[in-house]
Amino acid sequence: MEKSIVITNTPVRLPVSHTVLAFFLLYHFNVSDIVIGIAVALYSIIWILVLIVKFNEKSISIDFNEKDITEPTSTVSKNRFQERLEDALKQQKEKKK
Repeated sequence: MEKSIVITNTPVRLPVSHTVLAFFLLYHFNVSDIVIGIAVALYSIIWILVLIVKFNEKSISIDFNEKDITEPTSTVSKNRFQERLEDALKQQKEKKK
């Protein structure tokens, strides 16, 4: 499985609250044991998949205090819209002069 790239500065969204809420509702409505067994099996599969995805992540850190944000870097390339916008702004500044 290929490792996905994630940013370490962002929070992790694990399905803890979903699991707790589901089992609370199952307990509250006093459902049968077969439904609880199915829910345990499904949530076990979900948690196994979440942990597999979590451990197959390559994390990178972004520190905005390190460099000037406006400074172009070699990893970021401008798209055509941004180039056209900058050209239009330069032409408009030249016309005002």
